[in-house]
Amino acid sequence: MKLLFALITLIFLSFINVATISADENFDITADVTYQIEEGNNAKVTKNISILNKKEFTFSPNYKISFGFESIKNIQVFNSSGSIPFDYVQKDGVVNLTINFNNPPKGVNSVNNFTVSFETDELVEKKGEVYEVDIPGISDTDSFSEYTTKIVVPESYPEISILKPDIEERKKDLTFSKDDTKGAGIVLIFGNTQYYDLNLSYNISNPNLFPITTEIALPPDTNYQKVIIDKISERPNMVKVDVDGNWLATYTLLPREKKTIEVNAKVMLLSKPISSEITDEQVELYKQSNKYWEVGDSEIKKIAQELKTPEKIYEYVISKLSYNFDKVSSGDERLGALGVLNSPDNAVCLEYADLFVALARSAGIPARTVEGYAYTRNSKLRPLSLAGDVLHAWAQYYDSEKKSWVMVDTTWGSTTHGINYFDNLDLDHITFVIKGMESNYPIPAGGYKFENDSRDIEAKFINKNDFKIKDSIEIKNSFSKFSLAGIPISGFVTITNTGNSYISSKTVTISNESTGEMKEYEIKNLPPFGHETFSVAFDTSFLTNSTHNIRIQTDEISEIIGVRVSVIPDLNLILIGGGIFAASTILSIFAFKTWRIYIQRRK
Repeated sequence: MKLLFALITLIFLSFINVATISADENFDITADVTYQIEEGNNAKVTKNISILNKKEFTFSPNYKISFGFESIKNIQVFNSSGSIPFDYVQKDGVVNLTINFNNPPKGVNSVNNFTVSFETDELVEKKGEVYEVDIPGISDTDSFSEYTTKIVVPESYPEISILKPDIEERKKDLTFSKDDTKGAGIVLIFGNTQYYDLNLSYNISNPNLFPITTEIALPPDTNYQKVIIDKISERPNMVKVDVDGNWLATYTLLPREKKTIEVNAKVMLLSKPISSEITDEQVELYKQSNKYWEVGDSEIKKIAQELKTPEKIYEYVISKLSYNFDKVSSGDERLGALGVLNSPDNAVCLEYADLFVALARSAGIPARTVEGYAYTRNSKLRPLSLAGDVLHAWAQYYDSEKKSWVMVDTTWGSTTHGINYFDNLDLDHITFVIKGMESNYPIPAGGYKFENDSRDIEAKFINKNDFKIKDSIEIKNSFSKFSLAGIPISGFVTITNTGNSYISSKTVTISNESTGEMKEYEIKNLPPFGHETFSVAFDTSFLTNSTHNIRIQTDEISEIIGVRVSVIPDLNLILIGGGIFAASTILSIFAFKTWRIYIQRRK
């Protein structure tokens, strides 16, 4: 009878073995994972797993686990008794590991403890001044009752600047719970600033039979970046700043003329935005409807009224839309906010940004889009959607409490399966143009082409020492060296930014040292190659007969112009004026005689 009972039990157990384990009524699974980052780019991953049997006759002879790495080595599986056999298949950037237990623990509350370890060089990337650590997310979060992630980095790393997800504790060893990550990946950025070198080509042409003036958009300063223009192949007529903060360089093109403008720029990106106040008028402008931003549409208004906040709008967009990788190569037209609501599976970065802006504006939140360069190592997780060059689009909203524009990337928030790109961006997004007044202008670098497949953007990381600001201005004036007494000394003064960086504010003092009169002018928002001209006048007395010294002064330059003020004109002026009068008289007499001869001949 005992033998028969044992045989029946064995047959019964053979039918209830569970091949696929998950945290359910049968098992309770916990994992404790440590990512030990080493100097260089190597990392050792150790995953301690515990499987608790919750039923008497339930156990599993194997366990399957996947890792999202293309490069993996030194895989080991073991427990306290020694090595455990395993099989693995590597395909499409994923390693599928099957662990085979020879004698798994059986019985209620029995625990199977084992460890999986391996090494990879895909977790860490040194980019210029920054180290970035990317930990893949957990695709099967519900399979674990607990999942703890610990990350340890070398002491040589700079301080951490960006953490996704953000936790209060910021040090060289960090611990995340299952609730912290919620299945999404972890991104750590060490270093507060990143530096890039850009080589940009702008191909412009005039197809007309008459001259035209056109403009190109240079990468501008924003509250996330500082730009220097080190070299430009042809000096522009002018560089102006528009309402959105774009730097627009103007050029004159002759009939049928083509030009390629080569620009070398360097960019410093900041991990945290600086304050950037806008006027009440701008607040209202950034809430208006525009092409692709159908703010007044009833459906968009309804959704916006339900969501209300930027964060809720961000979460809605990343959950509503699905990225269409085929659309990038096919070049399908831009759908806009309303179009992508009706076709949510046909979105790329422009549609993600458009929908966020339209919903934000409809909810009364100032918003706009940004287009530019975004560095990515994995285009499947962080796609770049604007074809032709490595370009990307994202959104901004204005935070009235922080008094700052805040950049959000709904595209990458969606494609990375929940990594935070709402209040934590990165040091990979370089702004080329800001579109707030218009949804489709200006055109970013990379969009000025003679041929559609040309590559007009080159970007590389540089070190901090390569980013050198050079402040320089040029002053020109039109003051005459003589002025009649009683008539104001007047002229124009032009200040040109001949340095390589933006002048936010500069005071110019112009004084008449003979009378003590002084005037101050403030130069604001002057990009490289930009200039500003203003009119200056000083009163004089009818009894003045002396030289007045007009001093023009800034922090860098001081120059004096001597102006002779007298009731008697300057001798040179008399001679010049007399010469002009004499020449005019002779020409008049000659013309009169010629006319008389002509009339007589006609008679």
